[in-house]
Amino acid sequence: MTREQAKELVIQQGGRVSESVSRSTDFLVVGTRPGGTKTDNARKYATKTLKEREFLRLVA
Repeated sequence: MTREQAKELVIQQGGRVSESVSRSTDFLVVGTRPGGTKTDNARKYATKTLKEREFLRLVA
């Protein structure tokens, strides 16, 4: 699944898509090798991270 496809799924379900992680972020969808500032911020703010399979279950 591409990022654009994932964004469309979120929007179709009434969610909002953000390009950054903040205190108000509910979930972060991560790839096979997550890392970097977004995952660091997700840890910092205790934001739940989801793999693609978990994400698809959530939006189904």
